[in-house]
Amino acid sequence: MLPDSKVLDAPPHGVSIDQTVAMASDYELLVLFTSTPGFNVDVKIAEMMKDKNPKMKVAFVGPLSPPSLRRACEPRLPSIL
Repeated sequence: MLPDSKVLDAPPHGVSIDQTVAMASDYELLVLFTSTPGFNVDVKIAEMMKDKNPKMKVAFVGPLSPPSLRRACEPRLPSIL
């Protein structure tokens, strides 16, 4: 793990979306482990974090099916890049 990095599995640890978004200003890279069923929610959280910290880079990792990924990403890509 990189120095000053943090691993956060928010829902099982009772960390709210607002608390998670508040952390955005402390970091320059967000890596979201996601899957097809939760991808739209993860994109929304990434958008909220980019609003808080526009310089933050976002990476999505996890088992996404390519067709659903393309449908979910295309309309939103400019907002999370």
